[in-house]
Amino acid sequence: MKKLLILRHAKAAFESATGEDVDRPLTEAGKQQAQKLGFKLKGRNIHLDVAWVSHALRTQQTCFFLFATAGISIELAEEASWIYQADYRTIIQNIKATNDELDSLLIIGHNPTMTQVVNFLIEALQLDNLPTCGLMEIGFDVTKWEEISSSNAELIWHDFPKVENSFL
Repeated sequence: MKKLLILRHAKAAFESATGEDVDRPLTEAGKQQAQKLGFKLKGRNIHLDVAWVSHALRTQQTCFFLFATAGISIELAEEASWIYQADYRTIIQNIKATNDELDSLLIIGHNPTMTQVVNFLIEALQLDNLPTCGLMEIGFDVTKWEEISSSNAELIWHDFPKVENSFL
């Protein structure tokens, strides 16, 4: 089984000191969101083989606070600048090209692309918006990443920071 975790970065400031979108930091609320999710991941004993993280400051900070709280080695995080402006098709192509020795992959990125990836893989769901620090864990009953599709995708778990009750 292959497992894919899709995470939208935590709550970010509307502006950055440089004026560049890529440099927007997390707000204090965003840092707390990432830490709370980290505690939940730790409690679920989530195993990760690799994490692809956009080069944007807010995604890098989300990864740092999440991993520090969950007890996940930051060495598993790979900066993937291509995620920043990628469309969902590019994300899916890269997932399908993942080394088959890896069984679990976390992608920390941006909307609307993260929502589109989830909606492509879980057709019955069709989210309007993956919220900040929203996480979707999707399982695939396959042995090769190139075989993943909506027909073999199953939503395993999700967490949305502001939602107490499941929408599923």
